[in-house]
Amino acid sequence: MGKFEYGLIGVMAFLVLGILGMIAISPDNEIIELKEDLQNMEMPAEPKPSEKISLGGQPLDTKPVKIEESLEVEITEDTTEPEVMEEKTMEKMDESKVHVHNVVIPEGVGVPGCEETNECYVPYSLSMKVGHKVIWINEDTAAHTVTSGTVDGGPDGIFDSSIFMSGATFEHTFNDPGKYDYFCIVHPWMIGIIEVV
Repeated sequence: MGKFEYGLIGVMAFLVLGILGMIAISPDNEIIELKEDLQNMEMPAEPKPSEKISLGGQPLDTKPVKIEESLEVEITEDTTEPEVMEEKTMEKMDESKVHVHNVVIPEGVGVPGCEETNECYVPYSLSMKVGHKVIWINEDTAAHTVTSGTVDGGPDGIFDSSIFMSGATFEHTFNDPGKYDYFCIVHPWMIGIIEVV
C-alpha cells in the first residue's frame, strides 16, 4: 500500500470518529431526528413483473406466464352384469356357515344302560346335508371317543376323536354323502348314526 492509501484510511477513520463523537455529545432530540430521517428514507421499489432482473449478469424475464390446463374426463356407464356364482356353490357356502349340529354325550353313559333307549349319544341319529358339521360335547365325567365304524367291524378311519375328557369337544365336517356309524372305543355299547344326503 502506498502513502496515498494510508492517508485515505486515516481521513476516513477521522471522519468516522468525528461523527461518533458528535452523536455522543448531541442532545437526544438530534438522535431522534436521525432515527426519523432513517425511517422516512425511501426504500427502492421492488421490480415490476415486466422489468428485467439480472442474475449473474444474465437478464431474466419476469413477465407473468399464463398456464392453461384442460382436462377431459369421459364417464361411461358400466353395463357388465356381476358374475353369478353357481347355485350349488353358494348353497354349500351358506349352509356351512349356519348348519352346525351338536351331539351331547350325557352324564352317566360310562356305564351300560343308555344303549337300551339309544341315549348314549343325544341325538342317537342325525340326518344332514353335505357340508354340515357335527360337534360332539362330552358332558359326562368319564373320557370317551367318537370313532367312525362299528363295534363288530372296528374303526373305519373316516373320523376319530381319540380319547377326549369331560368338558371337551370334537368336531367333524361331512363333505361326502353316506351313512356313518360311530361308537366309543372305551365304552362299546355307546353307538350313534350320521346320515348325510
